[in-house]
Amino acid sequence: MKKLLILSLLTFLVSCSWASNISGSKYNSRFGFISFTDDKFTYISVDINDRSRTEIHGVYELSTEYKVPFLLVNYEEEEEKWLALFSGDIIFLYKENSKVPFFIGITEKPSKLEGLYMDPSIFKATSFLNEGDIRYGVENLGNAYLDQPWVEGQSGLGIHEKISVSSNGANSFIISNGYVSYHKPYLYEYNSRIKRIKVNDLDNGYSQYFDIPDSPNPFNVRLDKFSQNVEVELLEVYRGTRWTDTCINFLFIKSF
Repeated sequence: MKKLLILSLLTFLVSCSWASNISGSKYNSRFGFISFTDDKFTYISVDINDRSRTEIHGVYELSTEYKVPFLLVNYEEEEEKWLALFSGDIIFLYKENSKVPFFIGITEKPSKLEGLYMDPSIFKATSFLNEGDIRYGVENLGNAYLDQPWVEGQSGLGIHEKISVSSNGANSFIISNGYVSYHKPYLYEYNSRIKRIKVNDLDNGYSQYFDIPDSPNPFNVRLDKFSQNVEVELLEVYRGTRWTDTCINFLFIKSF
């Protein structure tokens, strides 16, 4: 069997829907669903072009590598390893040969996926890291690609570096912590991750402080009021075992 790793994001305010076990969950996408019961799973997918239907039943085992969750799945004599970022209400699943999730699902009605806003253009940051030809820019926060985090570009741990988020208005976000990689999961612990942040609501004129778990799984971040302009300041980090660079995998606006 192979591993399907499940990650949960980060929480902003009070409602922490981080999950450590996926059993009993069903996640709906626009073209199917995946459900988990005990050690079994069912995956239904409908092709958007010819409307053909694929139905898979199998068994899975949840494990972690360097705090990155994976699912080992076994079905129809096939064995696969999926990286899985998940919480109590959302999941992102990745296969071995793609940095893009093959499945994004929520526990709500699939129509509410329209409320997941992923936009690289809404972010600015006080710094970012360039390593040779690789740019770890703040725009990376607006996609769900593996191996493409935002990385602060200052010397040291990046304390007091800031990310600004401008949108049409939101009071809920999901954050995935750290550097997340399928083939190099050790990069999560090698690099630093955010531990405590200060969130400034620039429209309503108040600040809040949040302690962030050391996990790449999605965390719900909910503000008291809707705001079009929010600033996130890094206050403390979990130190990387090899490097001081602090990474955030992604940050999406969420309205479900």
